[in-house]
Amino acid sequence: MPDDKVEIICGACQKRILAPREKAGNRFQCPRCGELLMVPFDDAPLPTKRLPAVAKKPKPQKPILVTGNILETKVSPVRETTLSRPSLHTWSPAKRPVWCIVAGVVLCLLGFANGLFGYPGIALIFFGASVIMVRKIQKPWPYAACAAAGFVMLIFWGSRDTYTVSWARNRAAYTDKINRWTGRIAWREVVSYQTETGAITRNFQEIQSIHSGPMSGHDSPHGAWHYLYVHPSVDSGYQFYWYGDQVSEGEWNLRNK
Repeated sequence: MPDDKVEIICGACQKRILAPREKAGNRFQCPRCGELLMVPFDDAPLPTKRLPAVAKKPKPQKPILVTGNILETKVSPVRETTLSRPSLHTWSPAKRPVWCIVAGVVLCLLGFANGLFGYPGIALIFFGASVIMVRKIQKPWPYAACAAAGFVMLIFWGSRDTYTVSWARNRAAYTDKINRWTGRIAWREVVSYQTETGAITRNFQEIQSIHSGPMSGHDSPHGAWHYLYVHPSVDSGYQFYWYGDQVSEGEWNLRNK
């Protein structure tokens, strides 16, 4: 090794480096790993210790502008964080209670044609109403109140929910409205025809009379029945029945009190 050189061993990667002796006390970076090294003053080829990195000087801040007695500094604006509305792509009934009520009303209107639509319609109406009430008063009790009212409304709707069955026998065509829950006939219409074929085909020209009215739980006429005679003469009015027995209007009113 030349006398004007000094051997340095990098403490990080163990690379041997020859540095000029005249550079003793100066710092330099290892060509292999970039470790900061210092040229020693003696010839001892000992590994050099890692030296702390030189801290960078902080950048000078912008001067403060003084106007009168007020210190004005340029401050970056702070972005306000606000609660965004839920996206329409993540639709749920709890986020759109008004649309729940609208959908429920539409289903209830369809329920007059088919009673099965009324059940989900009532549930949507009372669910949407409960969500709106909870948001207004900030208390949870409207959930229980609307659930109880909705249950009562479902029972009432079920008592009125019927489906239609038509059949013919003995020159008469029958149309029964049967309660969906109990399976009993709630209303019956009887159309009498002149021939058996007319009853089966429901020929309008062969109609003799039309009777319609409510039925009792024992599948017998009960209440005021409307009648319309077409042939041989036209006549219309009401006939009163008490569990299948024909009675006068006054007697029916007395029994019905």
